[in-house]
Amino acid sequence: MTPSVTHPLFALIPAGQLDGDLIQVIEVGDGLVTVVATPDSEWGIYDVTGWRHLTDAEIDDATITYPGEPFDLVVPAIAGFVQDDTDLDARVANAVQFLTTRLAELAA
Repeated sequence: MTPSVTHPLFALIPAGQLDGDLIQVIEVGDGLVTVVATPDSEWGIYDVTGWRHLTDAEIDDATITYPGEPFDLVVPAIAGFVQDDTDLDARVANAVQFLTTRLAELAA
């Protein structure tokens, strides 16, 4: 069963970035950690990604660098594939910790 997600950041994740079956979403302040089952991937059976909004400076930079071009307002802060179930909890915990730290750095 796909988790119900109401966090506004989730709607900004580009189509195709969550290839597979979404099995878990963890809210981390203004960010999210997603866990997607990817059994057909050559890289691993799970994809764990921490997402955050672009900062105002990053938006300004993208607007200047790519004038008139569309760009995503969300970016992966950390991402990685997991090879088996034994590593999944540790990878999710690492993603939550990293995203928490990164969001605090950006807020400072």
